[in-house]
Amino acid sequence: MYDLKKHVASYLTLRRSLGYKLEESERLLNGFVAFLKTKGSRTITSKLAVEWALLPKNVRSSYWSRRLCVVRLFSQYLISFIPETEVPEPALLYSRTKRAEPYLYSDEQIK
Repeated sequence: MYDLKKHVASYLTLRRSLGYKLEESERLLNGFVAFLKTKGSRTITSKLAVEWALLPKNVRSSYWSRRLCVVRLFSQYLISFIPETEVPEPALLYSRTKRAEPYLYSDEQIK
């Protein structure tokens, strides 16, 4: 069986050398690898990635999207080592973050 934990560690080391902190990503990826182990899967599939991303209930869809994005980035790294790896499509669980509307001060407020 592929040692996905070692690949996670290598991936995080590489990304951190580029300046990323990845504290949440480390936690999420370790949880994802544990999930794959419980499913008896040796590789990442889009189906399992989406199933894992949707596990937390009562959260915003943007959190599901973020979880899947972490797996997607890791999958893109991992595919060069394990060719059977599936990279989940960006359109899966896509969530657009709503930005705050800017408040425009009137001339009177500025004075």
